[in-house]
Amino acid sequence: MITVTEAPATDILLGEQIADGLKSLQVSMDNYELVKTNVQKIEKVNSYVGQLQLISDMIDRQQEAIKSAQQVEKLAKNIKNASTAKATINSVSNSLTAINNSAKMINKITSSGFFNMTDKERTN
Repeated sequence: MITVTEAPATDILLGEQIADGLKSLQVSMDNYELVKTNVQKIEKVNSYVGQLQLISDMIDRQQEAIKSAQQVEKLAKNIKNASTAKATINSVSNSLTAINNSAKMINKITSSGFFNMTDKERTN
């Protein structure tokens, strides 16, 4: 049983506990927003890392295509039918043009400056 003299002290203590609880709740909400923002930034960086892997794979495929085109060019010299040899060389030439265009696109992507940033700059 609470006496009349104890009630003000209990009210003050309860008020302090509520104020402390509200402060803790605000800190938790602020921490949640900070973590949420950082997660979004990390997901964006992870997306760029995935794109970097795709670009690397494209470069590997382009190198393989160039080697294949070089082999076809060597073999085309042994073709006796002139029109077949010409068609083969034109096909290889078209493939090399497409590869060159892809390489130019990759250069544009990688020269944007994103990959020159530090991790902190990318995160910001």
